[in-house]
Amino acid sequence: MSRFIYVENGMPIGVPTDRPVTITLPEREGKATNPVTGEEYAITLREAEVGCAHWDDATLKDYGWYRIEGQASETETETGYLLDGDVARPVIIDRPADELAAILASRKETALALVDQQAETTRQHYITAGEGQALAYSRKVAEATAYRTDPDGSYPYLNAELGLTGDTLAEVAAAILSKDVAWTTISAAIEGKRLHAKAAIRAAVTVAAVAAVVAGVEW
Repeated sequence: MSRFIYVENGMPIGVPTDRPVTITLPEREGKATNPVTGEEYAITLREAEVGCAHWDDATLKDYGWYRIEGQASETETETGYLLDGDVARPVIIDRPADELAAILASRKETALALVDQQAETTRQHYITAGEGQALAYSRKVAEATAYRTDPDGSYPYLNAELGLTGDTLAEVAAAILSKDVAWTTISAAIEGKRLHAKAAIRAAVTVAAVAAVVAGVEW
């Protein structure tokens, strides 16, 4: 969104604002036409507020409102504004070291949480979310593992999948263990990316570096 600043006597004053939608016209001299004689005569126009949302930049400039070109980044601050032809430009300096450190710490905290969230979202592409579902899945794997050494034991989760995952308990157990191997490979890859990304975020020394780490993770 464009920013504007009011200029008076060649000097920007006040603070930047969004594109103005109304401006106040000062009391000024104008002309009117006599409807009978057609003659023009001088009049004084009172101060008035008029809509200007439809005006272009050039017209706004004629009434003192200059578009600001350029803007400080998160790690910079604007100390003032200078006219440059038809626009105003900000005077930009770096923020103090303590402010930069606080911004960096905040962005790191946000990025670390975001990476955890993205990792979990990626996992849920392969498994059903929910603590109860995760517990049921772990029980299935435990029963399938136990079945290989004790096929005569009690396996309620394996029995629940008879006719669905396999026609025998042996087939069900094999299918569950095969799926678990595949999931372990996927999960380990996701976990590796999560841990490496978080380590890179903690080691980053600029806000831009933090953003680059988050953007560069290929889940």
